[in-house]
Formats: sequence, C-alpha cells, structure tokens
Amino acid sequence: MKCVRCGTELKEGDKFCLGCGFEVGKEYIPEPKAETLESLMKIPEEKEEKEPAEEMEINDSLKETEMIDGNVVNVEYNVGESSEKVKKSRKVNYIILGICAIVVVLGLTIYFNFKKITCLFKDCNPAVIVKPDDKKNNVINHPTTTYSFDSKFLFRLNDLWTAKSMMLSENVKSFEKDTSEFTLTKYVLDENTVSAYLKYIGEENSDSLEINKITYSHVQINNKEEYIIASKNAVYVFSFTETSNEDKMEILNTVVYYK
Repeated sequence: MKCVRCGTELKEGDKFCLGCGFEVGKEYIPEPKAETLESLMKIPEEKEEKEPAEEMEINDSLKETEMIDGNVVNVEYNVGESSEKVKKSRKVNYIILGICAIVVVLGLTIYFNFKKITCLFKDCNPAVIVKPDDKKNNVINHPTTTYSFDSKFLFRLNDLWTAKSMMLSENVKSFEKDTSEFTLTKYVLDENTVSAYLKYIGEENSDSLEINKITYSHVQINNKEEYIIASKNAVYVFSFTETSNEDKMEILNTVVYYK
C-alpha cells in the first residue's frame, strides 16, 4: 500500500505517512502546482513589459545602441523630431539650389551680353575716323594730304593743290591748283534742303549724281560746277571753278561723308 500523496510504501497499521505526514485513508485533493501560480503571476509582468513598447510606438520614439568610446550606450531618438528636421533640411537645400541656379543664369546672361549692358551706361558708338580709300576709280594723281570739314567730311588732295589761306574760315575751305579752284562751303538756311539752296542761288533745277556711294545734287552755273549735299543742320556745297573733270573725280572719289 502506498501513500496517495507522495507514493511512500506504508506498513499495515500506519495512520500517517512517514514520507509526507499525510493521514492514511483520507481523501487526497491535489494542491495547485507552484509552477501554475508562478505562470499566473508572470502574466501581468509580461503586460507591463509590453506597455513601454506600445507607448514607444505611440510617441514615435526609437531606441538604438551605439558604441561610444568602446562602451555600448543606449541612445533614444525621437522619430517625429527627426522627420521634421529632415523636412527642414530638404527645404533649405532646395532654397540653396534655387539661389545657385539663379546666380549661374545671371552670370551667363551678363557674360554673353556684357557689351550690350555696358552700352546702357556709356556711349558705345564713338566717332570712327575712316580714311579715304586709295583704290578709288578715276584717281589720277595719288592724294597725299587728308582734310576734314565741319566733322562731316574727310577728303584728300595731292601736293599740287595748295590751301588759299586768305579764304579759309570756319564755314569755307578753298584750294587752288594753277588756275583751277576747289571750294567746300557750309550754308545754314531757314530750311536745309536742296530746293531751298537752289532758291537761294536763283536756280530751279538740278540733276542727281552718285560718286563713291555718295549722292550729290549737281548744278552747272556758267563756268562753275556745284555738288550739293543737304543734311539736317546745314547744306554743304563742293564748288569747282575751271577745274578739269579728272581733278574733280580725283577729289570726289576720296570724300568720306558722316551722316
């Protein structure tokens, strides 16, 4: 016969188990195991351990471990704050890139349009001194001396022509070559036109001639020929008296006119 509680062999006549002290003949009801109670007690602990994890997810927090000076350290990051910083950082980067792009475009624009931009602040069309071309048609004697008149004309004469100093003035330039005579005169009239000048000298008609790409109004008055150019501010007249056609062409083919 054995003890119903601990299984110890019982002798006949024993009233109590020598192993566990349980009364012989009494009905045994097993007591709850300690493991079951311990497991029941562990359930709340597991819940308590899960709560920080749930709270961590709600708060968007993140825990990581990093090595600092050879030691493992728990580092906690706030995911919400990190995402905001990332957004701000991206926004700043986009602004910087936009500014850089604008600077580059402006730099290229200024580089390729530098001359046009500088012309807004200064005169980029200075007076260009154009020398008469020596290779003109019908030039017989090579012109050697360049003359200017009223900042409008340049022309050249060879050494056979001499200036008539007694006739020189601001509005008249006169030259002589033997008996030939060449005069350039500036007239300022009430109306600076060819027709007004013709009326002034008592002539009615004139013909048009183009010499060295310059168009003249031509008038023959007795032994004098006049080649007229009318501009906005004055009328200019090239006059030739008893001058050979070769001499006239020699002079007129060297004329440069600034309109």
